[in-house]
Amino acid sequence: MYAADDSLQSPLGAVGKVTVPIPADGPGEVLVALRGGSEAFAAWCAGPVAVNTRVVVVDTFSARSVLVEPLPPERGGPASFVNPLQVRWSVMLFWHVPAPNEAMLISGSKRQSQDTQFRIVTGHGSFVLPVKQKARMLSLALQEAEIAEDCVTQQGIRLTVRAVCVFKVGDDAVSIANAARRFLSVQNQMQELVGRIFAGHLRSIIGGLTVEQIIRERSRVAQEVVAGSHGEMEKLGIVVDALQIQEIEDATGYINNLAAPHAAAVASQARIAQAKADQEATEREQQAAALKAEYERDTAIKRAGFLAETEQSRARAAQAGPLAEARATQEVIEEQTSLAQRHVALTAQRLEAEVRRPADAEAYRKRTLAEADRDRVKFEADGSAYTERALAQAQADANTARAASLRDGNQELIAANRIVENLPALADAAARAWQAPT
Repeated sequence: MYAADDSLQSPLGAVGKVTVPIPADGPGEVLVALRGGSEAFAAWCAGPVAVNTRVVVVDTFSARSVLVEPLPPERGGPASFVNPLQVRWSVMLFWHVPAPNEAMLISGSKRQSQDTQFRIVTGHGSFVLPVKQKARMLSLALQEAEIAEDCVTQQGIRLTVRAVCVFKVGDDAVSIANAARRFLSVQNQMQELVGRIFAGHLRSIIGGLTVEQIIRERSRVAQEVVAGSHGEMEKLGIVVDALQIQEIEDATGYINNLAAPHAAAVASQARIAQAKADQEATEREQQAAALKAEYERDTAIKRAGFLAETEQSRARAAQAGPLAEARATQEVIEEQTSLAQRHVALTAQRLEAEVRRPADAEAYRKRTLAEADRDRVKFEADGSAYTERALAQAQADANTARAASLRDGNQELIAANRIVENLPALADAAARAWQAPT
């Protein structure tokens, strides 16, 4: 169905005139005053309409297709004098709009769909002629059916199975028509009826399964129940969204007996694990106690050390005064000792400069003079001895020369005599020459 976005642009409620006759089973044509002018639309009507008949648009099928109804002529005047505003208000008064989760079923209309003998409208509104037509609403909302059924398994064990089924009426026209024929007047009983159908299929499916299969394969049970009821649900126009088995009750205790060995094994493992955990906890507690004792011991040792340091600090603080005074006295003594040592050194330096060094100089001078005298006497003695040796040698040479001259002649005798005469002078000159270096 077509619904216009702007009510001022929509032909709905507009008054027009038939330009092509409208047959009972086919479209004709109407000319409708719209958008400041006149526009032609393909038109349908519940019955045949002649040319030039005044009609009002009561519904739209598409952008260019409409549903019309003839306007009755006014009393006392021709049909051409129709107030469009009054017509539009009349259309709005009988305009029905279903909710988003509802389907509107209009009966009494000759325009039928798929041999349903009524018209189905969803998602938009439609005009319902008073007296001639009737509109009913069918809920398409989601519904829930709770199932609690006593079933017997393949093993002959009686179980109580609790399940929940979520369903709704299908959105297609066939499903809506099927559901309308069956539940339109008893919509509040739909949950009960659907629940009974599913309960029967649930009993049938569980009867072919064992308890173990039912417990372990709940999804398989639910799928088989849905698949088994699909044909019936389709005839009823119902769509199943979900089926869940919530609880399985066993009055005989079979399920508890099945779980007993596993529960015992799990309990045994739990006790073993608990014992191990307790043992580990005890060991950790012992370790923690040992660490605590060690920490307390270290703390006591450190505390004793801190106390000793504190006492030492206090003792040093108490002795600080006497120690400072003794240190000051010691420093004074050390300064006095240093001063005395400097006086001694100064005195020694003075004695060195005034006594020892002059004495050493005098001794050196005397030693030097004595050595000079000794050398002079030695030189003089050596000179005298040399002179004597020279005189003796000269005398000997003179004697030799005299003797020779006596052999050779008088000239050499004369020369020897001269040498003998000059010997004293030569000896004196040689002595002076010897003494000169000293």
